[in-house]
Amino acid sequence: MKAQKEVKKLNMWHWCSIKSFVNNNGSHETSVIGPVNWNEKFMEPAVKGVIKPNWRSLELISRGRFNELEANLNVMLYGIYEELAKKPDVAALPMGRFAEVIHGQIAGMRASLRTHSDTYFKDLANIKMYATQDRDQGYFTEAMSKCYSDCQEDGGPGYKSRVLTRFDQIVSLQGPASPFTILGERIAADVSKNAQKCALALLEDFDQTLNTIRKNFDAMIAQRDPDPTEEPIREELRIYMLAKQGSVQEIREKLEVIQNKDEYKK
Repeated sequence: MKAQKEVKKLNMWHWCSIKSFVNNNGSHETSVIGPVNWNEKFMEPAVKGVIKPNWRSLELISRGRFNELEANLNVMLYGIYEELAKKPDVAALPMGRFAEVIHGQIAGMRASLRTHSDTYFKDLANIKMYATQDRDQGYFTEAMSKCYSDCQEDGGPGYKSRVLTRFDQIVSLQGPASPFTILGERIAADVSKNAQKCALALLEDFDQTLNTIRKNFDAMIAQRDPDPTEEPIREELRIYMLAKQGSVQEIREKLEVIQNKDEYKK
C-alpha cells in the first residue's frame, strides 16, 4: 500500500522530529522538514484515486435525479387537474380556480425542491471536506487518533522504531479496524443520512402539497349547494389523492443517491 511507503519514508527522520509530529497529531512544521501532514499523506492515494472520482460521479447522479424529480413532480401534480377535468361530473365546478391552485402548488414544490437540493449539496460538500482533509472531526483523522494517542504515551530507547512499527501496522490493517475502512464507512453513512434527510423533507412538503390540493377541491365543492351526486366525486378524489400519496415511495427511491460504500474501500 502507498500509505506504508509514506511510513517507510519516516525512517530517514530524526527521532526528535518524529516525536514532534506525533505530539501534534501528524501535522507539524520544522525548519529542516517544513510543513508536513502525515494523515493527508497517508490517505492521499485513497482521496485522489477513489474518493474524488467517485464524488464527481455522485454529484452528477444527484443533480440528474433532482432534475428528473422536478419533471416528475410537475407531471404528477398537473396530472391531478388533467385527470379530474376529464370527468363529466366536474364540468359544472369552477375548475379554472382549481387549475390556479395546482399551478401555485407546482411553483411551491419547485421552490421547495431548490431549497432542499441546495441544502443537500451544501451538506455533501461538508462531507467531502471531512472525508478528504485532516481536520477536527475529519473521518480519517478520527480513525487515526488512537494511534497518535498511544504513541504520545511512548518514550525512551527504541521510541522511533516502536512508533514507526505502530504506524506501519495501523495503515496496513485490513477489515473493520482499518482506518481506510472506517473512512469508507463514515463517508457511506453520512452520504446516506444526507440523502435520507433531504428525501424526508421533500416528502413532507409533497404530502402538504397534496393535502392543500385536496382541501381546495373539497372547499370548491362545499361552496356549491349541497348535491348528493357530488359525494361520489369527493370520494373518488379522496381515493385518487391517497393513491398519489402512496406514489411518494417512487420519489423516495429517486432521491436515494447513496453511493455504494464498497467503492470507497478499494
